[in-house]
Amino acid sequence: QNTLLWIMTNDSSAPNRALVAKQCCGRSVVSKETIPYVIERVKDVDVKVREAALDSLRENVNLDDLTEDQRVEILRYGLTKRCSSTHAKAVELLCANWLKSAKFDPIMLLDSLNPVLNESVCELATEVIINMASKIDCDNSDDVGVELVQKHFGGPEIRSFQQQILKKRSVTQNDDEGGLSPSLAFFLRVKCNTATNKVETISDVINDIPTLCNLL
Repeated sequence: QNTLLWIMTNDSSAPNRALVAKQCCGRSVVSKETIPYVIERVKDVDVKVREAALDSLRENVNLDDLTEDQRVEILRYGLTKRCSSTHAKAVELLCANWLKSAKFDPIMLLDSLNPVLNESVCELATEVIINMASKIDCDNSDDVGVELVQKHFGGPEIRSFQQQILKKRSVTQNDDEGGLSPSLAFFLRVKCNTATNKVETISDVINDIPTLCNLL
């Protein structure tokens, strides 16, 4: 295993690094010791190595296997605008593994990323999730990330995805619904910022002015 880790980190051959990134995070050898090495390959100079690392993390590593810092690091370097294919693979990991493990609940996922401390990364992730919910049922999408995620879900899961992400949430929801947590407040802010019809979205979010005033 030490030899494989050395190859993945130091070998000058990108195909070799990519191959080992797959092997070192396989279900049979995944561990707290190997995961950091694979995460490092998400930053690799070669796109194929980055893709292999993200695929390996998606296929073999559960959200609960990662620390908060590791989750944030993966998204920070995976959801990069500098490389569309790396971005698409990170979107696939986020939606087809992490969000699915959170039962498609964006608030539960944000809780695991801590938006209070990791605002910029959480904003990127939330924008990706909202965008995915609006496009995941499209037959012909020009978004590679959407196409990758669509392959993982059937009709019922796609509907569940959309229902959870797009359902109405407000700042005045009652305690039975979880109340106004930092993650919910963050999600609603990003949802309003990215909405096409901001007036309608804001009216859904702030649906009870007297209660809102009491809350504030």
